[in-house]
Amino acid sequence: GRGQTLTDYGLTFPESLESAITNGFYGELSAENLSLLNDVDVVVAVDWDGANDRLRNDPTWSRLPVVTEGRVVYLDQLVGTAMSVPTVLTIPWVAEQAVEPISAAAQR
Repeated sequence: GRGQTLTDYGLTFPESLESAITNGFYGELSAENLSLLNDVDVVVAVDWDGANDRLRNDPTWSRLPVVTEGRVVYLDQLVGTAMSVPTVLTIPWVAEQAVEPISAAAQR
């Protein structure tokens, strides 16, 4: 649902990151490869159990141009959960939470 929601907003998954997908939905980038994210237009980070805070506090992450240029959108866990189960109720609510920050990040 989360990926489909972002696709519905017009975002595409970059080919350069396809090798990072390890099981069809999730993927992993080592600290040495985080620079691959600098070539993308926007990174959408959906929180799960404090993951966004860990990202924000990671010095390697914090120095990436994609981060320092403001092209990262941090969505909270509630938004991520609602994205996972797109329904007639969650779709408009998620859009209210996510579209504006994603649009702003894409314009930087």
